[in-house]
Amino acid sequence: MEVLSKDIITRWILPLLPARAGGRRASVDLAEVVGAICYKLKTGCQWRWLPVKALFTGEPLS
Repeated sequence: MEVLSKDIITRWILPLLPARAGGRRASVDLAEVVGAICYKLKTGCQWRWLPVKALFTGEPLS
């Protein structure tokens, strides 16, 4: 279940986010993080119930 495609997120949403000012380098793709936030907003589930492994590994959500 994909809320927005990764292509749409990288083309339309990520350019609008502010550039990283420093700190640690991200270990996950920022497009996947935005996709997880959109999934949470769409489903209305609690943060602790997010299917993190499925969202960040590309497994299909049931």
